[in-house]
Amino acid sequence: RTPNTISTKQTYCKTNISNMDPLSLLKEYITHHRQIKQEDGDFVFGSIRFPKNTPTNFLKQQKDPYPLDVVYFAYQHAETLHRDYLMACSKSKHAIVTLNEKKQLVDYLTGKIDSSPFIVQRIHEADEGERKAKRQKTENLEDIEMDEKLLEEKKQVAQHLESLQPTTSEVSGSKKIDGMSQEQISHLQSLRAKVKMATISVGDEETPKKPQAKGRFLEADAQVTKRITERERLLSTRSSILNVTGKRSFADIIASVNKKESEKRKSLPSDKPEGEKFNFKADAKIETDAEKTPGSKHVTPPQGAPIIIVPSAATALLTMYNAKDFIDSGTYVPSLDKKALNPKKEAVEHVKKLCPKLKDLPIGFQIVDNTAKFTSKDWNRVAAVFVIGQPWQFKDWQWSTPVELLSNVKGFYLRYDDQNVPPEVKSWNVKILTISKTKRYLDSTAALEFWNTLEDFMSRKKV
Repeated sequence: RTPNTISTKQTYCKTNISNMDPLSLLKEYITHHRQIKQEDGDFVFGSIRFPKNTPTNFLKQQKDPYPLDVVYFAYQHAETLHRDYLMACSKSKHAIVTLNEKKQLVDYLTGKIDSSPFIVQRIHEADEGERKAKRQKTENLEDIEMDEKLLEEKKQVAQHLESLQPTTSEVSGSKKIDGMSQEQISHLQSLRAKVKMATISVGDEETPKKPQAKGRFLEADAQVTKRITERERLLSTRSSILNVTGKRSFADIIASVNKKESEKRKSLPSDKPEGEKFNFKADAKIETDAEKTPGSKHVTPPQGAPIIIVPSAATALLTMYNAKDFIDSGTYVPSLDKKALNPKKEAVEHVKKLCPKLKDLPIGFQIVDNTAKFTSKDWNRVAAVFVIGQPWQFKDWQWSTPVELLSNVKGFYLRYDDQNVPPEVKSWNVKILTISKTKRYLDSTAALEFWNTLEDFMSRKKV
């Protein structure tokens, strides 16, 4: 090949880039497992080259187009964890594609989907001109025919409006009026224009304007305006609804919710069975209706804060090292990582939680992993236990068998989402809590599930 031939070919490719869709071309190469080269900052698709910053049809938040290199970089990290992808973007200084957009992009490039709300089809200039012509035609008077009479009336309206403008001779002549300033002259001209607007020219005479039937042009314009207003729709968003204007407010809604919550709390004691009750304030004296009634049988409620028992085994997912972070803050940190930061283990951890079904004020809970010095009163305060799936965990406990233990306290089993539940645990009356090894934002969901389950159990069994 001669140099002239190569130059001609490159020029041909450059002139055709504007008519090509780099995103569709990238999809074709990926789905057909063809090699995509990068040379001197350009993407090479056979004989076609695109600069890396070429805009694509993949839009950021359905507005701005992503460059070609950002799209390809996101595809290269399709199997990468999103946090690792964010770090890679920071190092390579690529724009970040959001998680939802990235999934849509990868599915499109691999052929799983053919369209996406983030991807728009490119419209060539010829097609765009055709669409504009059609739109212009639609926006006209539609089925109203502009006949000769209608055009003539339109022409007369235009001539009338033009006649209201002051001529050059009038303006120049006005400057020659003695004793009047330019502002006074302008004021007189505006008054004259208003008078002309209120009259209709008939031959050489000017008569006051009288009510008469609208011309066909004005009727046609009114019909078009009516059709437009009928299709208009008031735009309301979440923000516009919350931005209340005028005297309206959400105070009545808040008052209604508070009233329902208050009624719900008042109805709880009548629905609870008689039996043991937790006293959430240590050393407090409890006086019930059973104590006031002579000869009635009453069981003394346990004194002190409810207890949550966690495993003492070092291999357990939840131990004294990380129990408070998960139960109190809803954040899971592996036990070994916490132990590496602080080897010292607390004998008792204290947390406070607001449980509306039990009490209006926050309730203090104790977290322990050693029951060797427990008395019968301490065992009566046990509300929950985290099991590891081994019966030997309950050795020397007041309730030494799983069936007996889990009929008196609420059992929980914590596991990773990729771990199987042991067969023994499946046969026990425990609540399975699942967490992810990588998605830390799901920890709070598991912690909230723990508290809701424990609160329901205590309201039915203990309170």
